[in-house]
Amino acid sequence: MPEDSWNLGGRRIWVNKTCSTEVDASLARGVPINMVMTRFCQAFSDKQGTVNDHALSQQADDLDDFVSHDWSSSRWRKAVTLYFIYNSGAASVASIVTGVIVAVLQVDGVGILPKPPPRAISVGGQPRQAGSGIWCIYVCPLVFIITLLNLQTFRTMWQRRPRLLFVDKFCIDQVDEDRKRAGILGIAGFFAQQQKACDMLDP
Repeated sequence: MPEDSWNLGGRRIWVNKTCSTEVDASLARGVPINMVMTRFCQAFSDKQGTVNDHALSQQADDLDDFVSHDWSSSRWRKAVTLYFIYNSGAASVASIVTGVIVAVLQVDGVGILPKPPPRAISVGGQPRQAGSGIWCIYVCPLVFIITLLNLQTFRTMWQRRPRLLFVDKFCIDQVDEDRKRAGILGIAGFFAQQQKACDMLDP
C-alpha cells in the first residue's frame, strides 16, 4: 500500500494505513471550549503541540464540534473566528435584552433610572425637546463586549457542560509519535462524532 504524508505540528509524518471511523477509546478525546478560548486562545500561540496542550483534553464518547485549523495562521485570527461563531449570537441577544430592560426602567412612568435633561433640537424648522437614551448608548455595548469575551466562562460558572471540541492540537498526542499516528488515522472517526464542523483555514 502506498504511503501518505501528513504535516502535523510542523512535522511531516508518513503513514501507510487508511483512515478509519473506528477510534480507540483511549484516543477519543475532546477539549472543553473554554480551555481553547482562554486568554484569547493563548494556546494557539505555540505552533507546536505540547504535553500541556494534550492535558487540557479529556476522554469523550461524544463531541459537539470538529474544529479544523491552519497551524501556521495567527492565534488572533483563530480567536476572532471562535469568539464570533460561539459567542457573538448570545452577546447580541444579551445586548438587545439589556436595551429593552434599560429603556423600560428610564421611561417616565417607571423612573427607576435617571434621565439627562432633554435637548433642544429642530425638526422641520420647529423647536422640539428630545430625550436621550444615554443608558442604552453605554450599557448595551458594554454588555455585548463582556458577553462576547466571557460567555464560555459564564457557562462553566453556571455549571453547564461546556461544548467539547475536537481540535487536533489538543486531542491528538503531539509528543508520542505512535499515538499521534493512531490519532491521525482516527480523524475520520472524530469527524463522524461531531455535530458541527468549523474550518479556520487561511485562503
